[in-house]
Amino acid sequence: MMYFFGRNFKKVACEHFNYQSLMDHRPFGRVLNAIRKFVYHRCDALVCLTKGDSENYYDVVDKNRIFVIPNSISFTRDKTSPLNTKRIIAVGRIIEQKNFPALIEAAAIMKPEIPDWHITIFGKGDDEPFLQRLIAEKCLEDFVHIHPPVSDIKSEYLASDIMTMTSIYEGLPMVLIEAETCGLPVVSFNCNYGPSDMIHDGVNGYIVDVGDVRGLAEKIIAIAKNDELRRKMGRASFENSALYETGTIASKWLDLLNKI
Repeated sequence: MMYFFGRNFKKVACEHFNYQSLMDHRPFGRVLNAIRKFVYHRCDALVCLTKGDSENYYDVVDKNRIFVIPNSISFTRDKTSPLNTKRIIAVGRIIEQKNFPALIEAAAIMKPEIPDWHITIFGKGDDEPFLQRLIAEKCLEDFVHIHPPVSDIKSEYLASDIMTMTSIYEGLPMVLIEAETCGLPVVSFNCNYGPSDMIHDGVNGYIVDVGDVRGLAEKIIAIAKNDELRRKMGRASFENSALYETGTIASKWLDLLNKI
């Protein structure tokens, strides 16, 4: 709508959707992306959440007018997890996009290797009954637990040792930023977009190909069995989370506004 008001003021477009996921929803996704490209080309700047997503607009927007500015963390960096609870945490709506069945498949591989650990999924959604049946079929009732969403998710990160994410796609997964802020190693599918921006493979966690259930399980097992590695990765996660502090993100916005 700002576009149709004319060009007598600066216009910044902020893209928070996953480009490819919209393209996959035909025909409306293609129509919406066509409108996006038409409008973005005429704005003074386009802000994307990740470098990967920004590349989808290189053919219609001058690269000098495309900026990558992620979201800022939603709570303060004041404490980190002691990493001694033997809990793996996953957070998100229980829907197809989050791909929690892959985590259950991985859990079946993990349980014999780390039987004294457990997985807690915080979330709810239409796919929860199916997920509960899958947990029962795999005899994982004592290893995988589904917990309703909580208002104080920070406390749950602080009471966990490892964060895992199995999404098929994302815009920018805030759960990874939150987990890193609490000093958790992260193991994630390398979906478009976000994990490759936030996870330095082998440093603060691991990224594996989307759908690589065994690879996901093996990386989580490696961290769970090695206390020194877990602590080292946790420290690296906390250090990396500084990139998403409110002041840091605000500075990026001020730089953008001063350039256009």
